[in-house]
Amino acid sequence: MTFQRRPLSCTVLCYNEESNLQECLKSVVWCEELIVVDSFSTDRTVEIAKRFTPHVFQNRFDGFARQRLFSFSKTSHEWILYIDADERLSPDLQTEIQQLLSQETIEADGFEMPRLNFYFGGAVRHGEVYPDYQLRLFRKSRFTMENLAVHESVKVTGVVKRLKHDIIHLTATDWQGYARKQDRYTTLEAEKKFKTAKRVSAFTPTLRAISGFVKKFFLKKSVLDGISGLGYAYFHARDRYLLYKKMRSMQRASNHQT
Repeated sequence: MTFQRRPLSCTVLCYNEESNLQECLKSVVWCEELIVVDSFSTDRTVEIAKRFTPHVFQNRFDGFARQRLFSFSKTSHEWILYIDADERLSPDLQTEIQQLLSQETIEADGFEMPRLNFYFGGAVRHGEVYPDYQLRLFRKSRFTMENLAVHESVKVTGVVKRLKHDIIHLTATDWQGYARKQDRYTTLEAEKKFKTAKRVSAFTPTLRAISGFVKKFFLKKSVLDGISGLGYAYFHARDRYLLYKKMRSMQRASNHQT
């Protein structure tokens, strides 16, 4: 027996995402409430968002966790779904969520779903990057937020189950754009870690990069994903190099100050 579907609020964070936002919002436009929070974009992001929902807010970015909490504060329904502008729900996942919210009883307080990451046009299913489960659907009354430097995390007090179908994540669409994003993220991560990390030597960034590439491309077989798998392994190695290089610089600057 099918019951009237529970209303669902969906939140999306964005900044200069005019190339991604339309397809993202198309995949969640069926939600009863759609909240878009923009960090004062300078492109057409806000214009595009207003085509899909009247609930478009601009809020100064002060960390991912605070921005996410701000978006949740604007919702009015008990069930919340959140995605980012470079993500979209696969058609099968849309149907799965709609069917779930139509059940008489939902025996969980949150749901994880697999995320399929695309690098330069191709899906990467190896290299430890899939199924990449993400907790994105939850009861508003049962969540807390873990404030991490880069990847903020929603935690649920209660039962968490898994859905079957994928979120599609356009992780990297062009080399330069993804490199810029990685530069920002590694700076945030380094700022959080450098004080408590072990001393980073001059050789550590290079060694971490080489070992990271070998692990992902060969040992975890992202080589099987072709050019996309190569791109994933390269950027993983680059991420490790930048992180440890920045941590070393911060540690040395801190030592000089003391």
